[in-house]
Amino acid sequence: MSATSWNAEASDGNSDTVVIGGIMPMSGPMTLVGQTWIRGWELYWEKVNEEGGIKVGDKRYKVKFIPADGKFSAPATLQAAKKLIYKDKAKFIFGEITNPGAYAIQSVTKKAGVLHLLSWVVNPGEKGDVSPQSPMVIRTTISITDTAPIDYDYLREAYPDIRSVAIVGWDNTMPVLEHARKTAEKFGYEVKILESFPPTTLDLVPVFTKVLAHKPDAIYAPNSPTAGYLLKAARSLGFKGVFFSDTPLDPDVILLTSGGPESSVHEFCNGLNVESATEAMEDVVQRWKKKYNEPFVTDAWLAWDGAWILHQVIEKTGTLDGKEIAKAFESLTNPGDLKTLFGPARMAGKKEFGANRVLARPVPITRMDNGKVTFVKFVDSQAK
Repeated sequence: MSATSWNAEASDGNSDTVVIGGIMPMSGPMTLVGQTWIRGWELYWEKVNEEGGIKVGDKRYKVKFIPADGKFSAPATLQAAKKLIYKDKAKFIFGEITNPGAYAIQSVTKKAGVLHLLSWVVNPGEKGDVSPQSPMVIRTTISITDTAPIDYDYLREAYPDIRSVAIVGWDNTMPVLEHARKTAEKFGYEVKILESFPPTTLDLVPVFTKVLAHKPDAIYAPNSPTAGYLLKAARSLGFKGVFFSDTPLDPDVILLTSGGPESSVHEFCNGLNVESATEAMEDVVQRWKKKYNEPFVTDAWLAWDGAWILHQVIEKTGTLDGKEIAKAFESLTNPGDLKTLFGPARMAGKKEFGANRVLARPVPITRMDNGKVTFVKFVDSQAK
């Protein structure tokens, strides 16, 4: 059953309906990412409908999930949000992945009093992210800035002889890159170079020619959906040191795009592949395969978790009122107050963002060596 065809198959004539919208770039350069998130949400709400819907007090509500294409464009995302709220009457809106896209959604949800479940932002703490001034915005994924200390701590543990790092990333993520620099210095690493480049850059060899001239022991690629391509460029120029990234990408995707087993030496990331899936994750994988008959993409786990935590808070509060749900999210600050596919979770962010409206959950560390992917461990988030 497709969540988008809810009316045809899910209605039993006795249940009320709640409309939930999801905005992602379903066309354009980030199509795979957008489509994966949409599918993760669809799969979760289908499961909920199969089980009778969302329990709100003494009533149950079936979910009508409506996807919308933001086209990796803030103006298109704005129009999608307007349609979902004013035409489709969506009660909750999921999306987006860029700060401008997130802000475009909020320019509509704020006026309409609709709760915005922010999926991801390129630059945490910047315009479009959660803040004290945006009480109806909840971020359903961990903060990129929370993973940097986890990664540096593992670097120190696994490679105690490393003394210096180079930090490389997109020029539209400078706040994240600067945070990575400060964290490296806090851990005692010398930052040889912080190099940024436009996201549209296709030839990465000049970028890494400049980086490797500084002879870093390790390279860190924060917030990089193209980590595999960066690794490929570095290895093609002879870099043999440690390469790591906080990307939640499937490690198999990194292997595929990095040029083969010879590139994946001394590399680690914050993603999981299907072989390392928890039992709960495996259920999502099987649902995906049954519905789409295509290779599973692990970003769907992140989307599923976003929908799941909203479901949990709705049932905890016994209401569909967005303001009450937002307040409830901010109170769930103890480990285990929320459940995710990655393990016990909570809300955090008061110290860094001014409000406890950012998900904190265990972070995976996965190694790649000679084409072999090895899950190392989950590390509890230290977000505050």
